[in-house]
Amino acid sequence: MSRPDKTNIDRQRRKRAKLRARGFEQCSIWVPRAAHADIHMMAETLQQHPHLLLGSLRDPASGQFVGLRPDRDYHDANAP
Repeated sequence: MSRPDKTNIDRQRRKRAKLRARGFEQCSIWVPRAAHADIHMMAETLQQHPHLLLGSLRDPASGQFVGLRPDRDYHDANAP
């Protein structure tokens, strides 16, 4: 007798294989509760549009923008 969740396991395995084939990696990170929605939205947007670059962060205390690793070129890391 097959397990009832086998279909879901297989579906998840196929989805992960497709994403890996497209050059994506799965990661788990801990983020502040207030930033969770923004981080999730950014990750989904990057998955749909991998050519986009991450922007800067804003410090709510000072109102200043903080760059994200300006020394790294994301396009070079993703070049074929």
